[in-house]
Amino acid sequence: MKNIFISTLLLVLLNSCHKEISASEYAKSMLIGKTWFLAYTIQNNQTKSFIGKSTYFIQFTNNDQTTDSDGLVGSFQIKENNKQLSLLINAKTQNGSSANYSYHIEQIGSDNLMVSYVLGDNTIKKIFSTTH
Repeated sequence: MKNIFISTLLLVLLNSCHKEISASEYAKSMLIGKTWFLAYTIQNNQTKSFIGKSTYFIQFTNNDQTTDSDGLVGSFQIKENNKQLSLLINAKTQNGSSANYSYHIEQIGSDNLMVSYVLGDNTIKKIFSTTH
C-alpha cells in the first residue's frame, strides 16, 4: 500500500511540474538572439533568391526589440489567433517615421522562418535563414 501511495504521489508531482508553452512563446524563443537573413521571396509564383548576396536582415532580442538592415528600430510581438501566428513589428525609421508591419508566420524553426503578407491582390512570402 505504501508503494502505491508513493508512486501516485510521484506521478502527481511530476505532472504538476510540467509547464505548457504557448505557440506564440515557442515562436518567440525561435526568433530571439539571432540575425535572420532574407534568402528568398515568392510572389506570383516567381521565386527570387538572395543567397550569397548582401541582403536584408532583421534581429530580434529577448527584450522584444528589433533592428534591421534598413535602419528600422522598434519592438515586436507574436500574436496567436485561431491557431494562426502573426508577427507584428512597430518600428521607426531613422528620420522618426512610423513603420508598422504585420506578417503571418507560415513556418518557423531554429534556423528557418517563412512569413507572408498581402499587398494588393498578391500574397508575398519571405523566407529567412539564420546561423547559430
